[in-house]
Amino acid sequence: MVWLARTLLVVIMIVTAMATAASAQEFRTITLMSWNIENLFDTTDDPTNPFDDTFLPKAVKDARPGHAAHCRQFNPIPAFARECIEIDWTDEKLSRKLQAIADVIRAVRPQPDVIILPELENSGILSRLNAEFLAGLGYATQIELDTTVMDLDRGIDVGILSRLPSASPPTAHKVDFGNDTDLCRATRDIVAAPLTLPDGRTLHLYAVHFPSGGNPIECRERAMRTLNALSSALPTDAIAVAGGDFNFPCNEPEGDLFGRFLAEGRWSVPPEVRTGCEEPGSNKFRNARPSNRSWFT
Repeated sequence: MVWLARTLLVVIMIVTAMATAASAQEFRTITLMSWNIENLFDTTDDPTNPFDDTFLPKAVKDARPGHAAHCRQFNPIPAFARECIEIDWTDEKLSRKLQAIADVIRAVRPQPDVIILPELENSGILSRLNAEFLAGLGYATQIELDTTVMDLDRGIDVGILSRLPSASPPTAHKVDFGNDTDLCRATRDIVAAPLTLPDGRTLHLYAVHFPSGGNPIECRERAMRTLNALSSALPTDAIAVAGGDFNFPCNEPEGDLFGRFLAEGRWSVPPEVRTGCEEPGSNKFRNARPSNRSWFT
């Protein structure tokens, strides 16, 4: 989880404090949370997306002629092809994962006002999480634009749940890979979601999921430049926050390149992000955690 904030916004880990009534010198705490929920697919086949076949019940897979060949065609990595063939993604397992996600969100204190959720399949699965498992928490604003190129990036998108209302319609912005297109696969669109703060001002929220660490650093450079270009187009006094999965390995945020990106975009970063591989660090593999594949068994 990484948060970047324009210099007019004070960020302490995932807590952002901003004035709700400047004349009265009062403050309201707005809490933002980002969590890569790792392949939150439903159990229904999307015929337009060959990459969602991994996340189907085994009974459905076994009844489909040529399923194994289809998996190998669209998953050239043997381990992923095997998952596509063998995983039994049932509604019971999906419900168990949704409940676990909800349990974590409900346990967060203070309760997040805005949540960025990379790696979900569609608006339907976000609606189910919100309506069935997060009921009563007040996330009236739900954003999932379903814009990612399916044939290159599995069709996963970045979703947003918010207690803050939308200030204007959200927009999706593709990462400009320029002359690095052959080097970099398509990646998730950057979602720009203007939200209305309690005092009426606009919070310009950018939800991101940059190219994975398996891609060359040039791909993340391009993504960061796209984000910086979006934020630089805002008025100088605008309040902007970027959150999500930036996918910079822990050794990259320690380098000069990341620092230059931050300076270029006028971003402030929580100190926990800048610690790199040191504890508490930003490397998700630093501490033991359940594998995302534990849901499949």
